[in-house]
Amino acid sequence: RLKYEYGLDLCRPWLAGREVLDVGTGTGLFLNTARDHGFKAMGLELNDLGVARLREAGFEVIDRPLEEAGLESDCFDLITLWEVLEHIVEPGRLLLEISRIIRPQGLLLVLVPNTDSLVTRLLHEKSATFGGHSHVNFFNVSTLGRLLDQSGFQIVEAETVITELGTINNHLALEDPYFGRAEPVLDFLSPDLIHDRMLGSKLLVLARPKANQESGA
Repeated sequence: RLKYEYGLDLCRPWLAGREVLDVGTGTGLFLNTARDHGFKAMGLELNDLGVARLREAGFEVIDRPLEEAGLESDCFDLITLWEVLEHIVEPGRLLLEISRIIRPQGLLLVLVPNTDSLVTRLLHEKSATFGGHSHVNFFNVSTLGRLLDQSGFQIVEAETVITELGTINNHLALEDPYFGRAEPVLDFLSPDLIHDRMLGSKLLVLARPKANQESGA
């Protein structure tokens, strides 16, 4: 939940309204967080059991791919993709539909594994970035920015989150990266150093429709 509260706080200065769509909403934790913060939150989820539970909790839920949902244009202030794009075979197609349904002053939040992260560079194919369940796309800030640009968006903020320092220390101490209990090996490694260099394990991006950027709004 802290992750979602942090994301909403990051988005808040950019938002002109409070209608939110969370694509790939899963258990609905983000929807609950958004609702608790005064947003009108809708989700998209393809798992039938998940859809039923979300509707029981009072949420409006789309139960089909976004491109097949028949939504009106310009109907959301914020659309979120929390660790979704790495699972989508055609992410550009999804983003083009998002660019149609997001409002001109709207905001897109994307969280994906970061292929430039320090933990990924050290562990290579053993890292969760490459070993994660059903990951079919891989991004750093450059490749994600290019995809967003091709889909009608421009990045307005980008940062990394989650250091994975425990995993890194375990690896450097020759212990199991994910189950070891190593003490810090390199004293200079710190969260600030990692995030200042965009080396965190997750890439968090805020983007706005390019037409809005070009108009100077």
